[in-house]
Amino acid sequence: MVSMKDIAAACHVSVATVSKALNGHRDISEETKLHIKKVAKDMGYFPNSVARALKTNKTFNIGVLFVEEAHSGLTHNYFSHLLDSFKVTAEAQGYDITFLNCNKQRKDRMSAGTEGLTELSLHVSTLKIPK
Repeated sequence: MVSMKDIAAACHVSVATVSKALNGHRDISEETKLHIKKVAKDMGYFPNSVARALKTNKTFNIGVLFVEEAHSGLTHNYFSHLLDSFKVTAEAQGYDITFLNCNKQRKDRMSAGTEGLTELSLHVSTLKIPK
């Protein structure tokens, strides 16, 4: 896995400069930003989501608990299109999506990993849905 430190060494700049360039800060020239972004792409760099979460105190993860009585799961004609649209839009905004499909009739399966979960509260105030 390529790190910002590797990109900094390849570009002969500091890790802070790489971070600023990749995050679009204004105090880095456009020429430097383009060069660093090209090197990062060529090296196969992608941001480490765990490091980003630690730095920003945001996980950028959305969990969707899908509970339905028809037992069709995520393949239901209506809901599969709805959830796919949600997934594409959220991922375009930098979020990772985790879908959990639970059968209401199988309480033993619902309780695994969802102890104490009585209601799904989804906060996506920063998610911009295109009109």
